[in-house]
Amino acid sequence: MHAAFGWHMRAGTWSTNRDLRAARMSWQRARQVADGLPDDDPIRTSMRIAPRTLLCGSAWRAGGSVTDTGFDELRDLTAAADDKISLAIGMAGRVTALVAQARFSEASQLSAEFIGLIESIGDRTLTVALMYAAMAVNRFTGEMAEMLRLASESSSWPTAMSA
Repeated sequence: MHAAFGWHMRAGTWSTNRDLRAARMSWQRARQVADGLPDDDPIRTSMRIAPRTLLCGSAWRAGGSVTDTGFDELRDLTAAADDKISLAIGMAGRVTALVAQARFSEASQLSAEFIGLIESIGDRTLTVALMYAAMAVNRFTGEMAEMLRLASESSSWPTAMSA
């Protein structure tokens, strides 16, 4: 089961920029494999989180309904595992998907939680990589001052990067 999971995850990663639909199918299969592992498997939780993170994180690129991403499952699993980074990646995808579907009120509510989560992690690279989601919400809801604040805070590169 572990080997099958690994194969599906690698296949999804390889397909990400070639065929997103194929990548998502691979991650869905990896999710099914992980869900089928025995409850006492020591890495079952992390194996259940990984494909859900990628499915939620790529939801905005895939189109379709945001209700089909498994975000609630991801939220529950990451809370149990105290895995804020995976939740942030999945949440960025969900926020962006809500914006793409013009569901601005929902996106704005989730974005506020997302910003707090990103700030609590305190990882500059992760902040720069994911803050686009919150800024997109601000752009479409007319909150330009907040968008500029987020852009300014998230673009403060470490000294080594700016040299």
